[in-house]
Amino acid sequence: MNTNHKHYFQGTTNEILGHHHRYYGESSEAPNLPNHVHEISGCSTKDDRHRHYINVFSGFAIEVPGGHIHSYQGLTTIDQKHCHSLSSNTFTNNYVPIV
Repeated sequence: MNTNHKHYFQGTTNEILGHHHRYYGESSEAPNLPNHVHEISGCSTKDDRHRHYINVFSGFAIEVPGGHIHSYQGLTTIDQKHCHSLSSNTFTNNYVPIV
């Protein structure tokens, strides 16, 4: 039986104009099939009196012990005449954060 799953993600953007932003969230759902991807979207922390939005797609699944992860990279939206780059990996599909 194929079920959908999500991944948690978090990271820090690169530094531009003396500041960076943090971000975290949960990816879009995708089926447990080979070569699936996830949408990574959300909003950064508010730093230096502004924030940025993120909307990128992950790469294909990368098998690791305990499940799989996805890499992603891209750019934030432009705010205050600049954007930031981001690049990271999701947590495994079995990871659940402690709240």
